[in-house]
Amino acid sequence: MDFDRSIFMQDILTPDQFFDRIRNVLYRQPEKRLLYAILFDAIHCFQAYLLANKTHQKRLYTEAAAWLFGDDTTWHFSFLNICDLLDLDAGYLRIGITQWREHTIKRAEMGKNPPKRRDAVGEQVVAMLLPAHKGKTPASP
Repeated sequence: MDFDRSIFMQDILTPDQFFDRIRNVLYRQPEKRLLYAILFDAIHCFQAYLLANKTHQKRLYTEAAAWLFGDDTTWHFSFLNICDLLDLDAGYLRIGITQWREHTIKRAEMGKNPPKRRDAVGEQVVAMLLPAHKGKTPASP
């Protein structure tokens, strides 16, 4: 009995191919682009202002953290609802965000400056998913 082994082989999909598929869907769905933008902004504020000293920046961090870790599902634009609409695992994102925060605080306590380019949990992925201005992809110059 000769089996066709190709049906048991894994499909190989590069990250570029994966994100190209998602990006193509998002170009046709502006509502999802808006949801990703809201998520991106919250993660950006959370990361950018974690160690902030200014009152305004601390408030942005506090609001972002409250939104990211809140359990409200009554508001249409809550973190949990946005993750559900985008088919993202909210718990997994929270774990990554928490690990990033702990790592960054630990570096600060050891007297190490945060990296010049933050190793963003969601920033790079969301930037890849959102269409760039004027037809450029995020990876293009």
